[in-house]
Formats: sequence, structure tokens, C-alpha cells
Amino acid sequence: MLFFIGTLSKDIKSARLEYLIFCQLHRQRKNEIYYWANPNGLEVDFVVKRGTEITDLIQVCESLSDTRTKQREIRALLKAMDEFGLNSGTILTYDEYSTEKIDDKLIIIKPIWLWLLES
Repeated sequence: MLFFIGTLSKDIKSARLEYLIFCQLHRQRKNEIYYWANPNGLEVDFVVKRGTEITDLIQVCESLSDTRTKQREIRALLKAMDEFGLNSGTILTYDEYSTEKIDDKLIIIKPIWLWLLES
């Protein structure tokens, strides 16, 4: 069965974006890839571990244009950064590019296509 991206439900689009990121991380073969969730329902899509060190936290979403989505993604990253002792995290979207400095933490927001080119 063929699907056109314009006819997919939002959940299927998001799942495919996450799968794309997973495939790229897996392709690098030097990473262990995990998912993180805490008891309060906060989640981070990808926790990347190299050797014994957690190196990256990555959230994936179509867009941060909705304020609630942006707050949810950032809140989860900040909590995971605290737990793993990291100072930065990444949110990958279709086409947004910016940075957010919150206290001593840096949230990098970039388009998926750019991240794929850089990795």
C-alpha cells in the first residue's frame, strides 16, 4: 500500500520522522540509542550513549509553532538534561532553526534536513 505524506495522519507523520532519526543514529553504529521517560510523564525521544557517556538528547516534532508543544518538548529536555548532567539538548523539526538559553542550558532547534547533513 502506498501513502502520500499529505494524506497521513499527524501521528503517522511524527512516527516516520522519529524513525528517520532513529535510522540515522543507528547507521552511525557508534551509538547506543535509548528512550527516556520519567514518572511525571515527561519523555525524550532519543538518548544517545557513546561508551559509558550520555552524549545527546534529541526530541523530534513536526513544528514548535504551537506554544503547548514547544513548552512540553523543552520541559522534557530540561528535565533530562538535569538527570544526565548535560548542558544542551536538541529539538528537530521540519524547518525551524533557533536556540533557546534557559538558565545555564542550551536548547538547539534545527531542521531535520540540516541535522541529517551534519551527522
